Amino acid sequence: MNVDESAGVPAVANPVVRERAGEIKALVCRVLETEPDAVGLEDRFVDDLGADSMKLIELLSHLEIEFDVEIDEDELDRLVHLQGVYDVLGDVAGA
Repeated sequence: MNVDESAGVPAVANPVVRERAGEIKALVCRVLETEPDAVGLEDRFVDDLGADSMKLIELLSHLEIEFDVEIDEDELDRLVHLQGVYDVLGDVAGA
């Protein structure tokens, strides 16, 4: 997925993810206890932002509740950065 740099919005096919990108990022930042400016599209949650596996599970749970979707735990491997979160939500919201 690419980002429309002029708008700061992820270029994703799923309109729900595109429209709620700011809300998604805010949720990620709240769970990871970090500032939005510290989270780039490809910043790795564990390696770059200091999250642990429990935070990733917590993130998965919050995403399911907030966006009323079911995310398989196998998708944790993709929830490594904001880009991955957008991709996973796009996939499950489009299913």
